[in-house]
Amino acid sequence: ANPVDLTDGVNGDFYINTTTNTIFGPKAGGVWPAGVSLVGANGTNGTNGTNGTNGTNGTNGIDGTNGTNGADGAKGATGATGAAGAQGPAGDVVLVFEYKLGSQSLSKLSVRKIKNLNEFKLAKSAKIVAYRKAGTSVKDSMVQARAMAAQIRLSHPTMNVTVSPSPSQLKICKPIGNQCMSVVLSK
Repeated sequence: ANPVDLTDGVNGDFYINTTTNTIFGPKAGGVWPAGVSLVGANGTNGTNGTNGTNGTNGTNGIDGTNGTNGADGAKGATGATGAAGAQGPAGDVVLVFEYKLGSQSLSKLSVRKIKNLNEFKLAKSAKIVAYRKAGTSVKDSMVQARAMAAQIRLSHPTMNVTVSPSPSQLKICKPIGNQCMSVVLSK
């Protein structure tokens, strides 16, 4: 607080208000003069100091030693069995005409017997592959192949039956029995 004339100090005293940083005095004739602030205006900012120099890098530490390998983990459980794959497409069935059924070769089978053979029941197409037997004519070989095709068509009317190759491309075969042709059945 500011000094009170009647109660604070005697003539010649100074009084400082520490709350407002104001100095009063000297007191004269029993009266305190107006106070003067002890705090001046803000000074200007000083200049920045110069940056210090960087310190030197420390030396690298030495490498540590490698750790030992850990033990092998326990064997995992066997995985579940995978789903079954889809069934593959049916392959071609090849009937070689040296095959005997009872006492007859396939080329002499009746329509009824061809109709009852499982291989023919499952097939959708038949290709007669003819060969020329040594000592026989191309014509005779093609007649036998076409006769077999006719028997298959009679026993299986919906089956697609073809004869190959063309007569000029017949190869000579060495028959095991009496026949030189084969049938390829496709599903």
